[in-house]
Amino acid sequence: LCLSRLQARFADSSRVAILKGVIEESYGHLNEAQKLYEDLLTKEPSNVFLLKRRIACIKTKPEGIPRATEALAEFVDIFPTDQESWLELASLYLHQNKYSQAAFALEELLLLAPQNAFYLLKYAEVLYTMGELVKAYKLYLRILELGNGNLSPTSTRVIDRVQGPWVRALWGLKMCASKLLSSKAMTTSDDSSIKAERVEELDTLATKLLLESVYAPDAQYPTPESVRSATRSVLTPSSS
Repeated sequence: LCLSRLQARFADSSRVAILKGVIEESYGHLNEAQKLYEDLLTKEPSNVFLLKRRIACIKTKPEGIPRATEALAEFVDIFPTDQESWLELASLYLHQNKYSQAAFALEELLLLAPQNAFYLLKYAEVLYTMGELVKAYKLYLRILELGNGNLSPTSTRVIDRVQGPWVRALWGLKMCASKLLSSKAMTTSDDSSIKAERVEELDTLATKLLLESVYAPDAQYPTPESVRSATRSVLTPSSS
């Protein structure tokens, strides 16, 4: 009823037409919604919202992710400063296990927002998955640097010790350091930041921060005992 009144009052409004498409999507009428968007795009080919809704329709369909990936790749070629779209494109690539393409999308995203800790974290995790341990290791350090000491026991931002990108970055640093210490990556690199002594120090520091700051039993926002026990068994298996 409301839509009918809007259509009667704003007969030529693209916003009302888009609203009709969104309603069609909500009922699962994806083909109808996609056709509506494509018809509207013939009149407004550069309407960003229309283009995104069309891609969303494609993605929702069975086996639609590869087609949505192609459509979104074309979209970011036209609108290269759309951060949301680069992030979504990376997620679509990851869904298809295309890690190199996901890394490229995240690199483009970081050109737009180099200080965004969540984007850096996602990129670091993709690099770690690809086996790029040295690059991931450095990125995790950069993320923690952006945290500006939030994980310190003396930090006033207590909540950051149990949520946000900093805790995931600590785990990432710990995982990278452990793998680097047991691999040949350090011996083949001239970078002083990944020498064995330095990596071992950071590995120890990450373990200490996780146990004494993030998962401390007396923390202001304590985690369940089962989680703390599992954490101890992973970080200090000899004492479990």
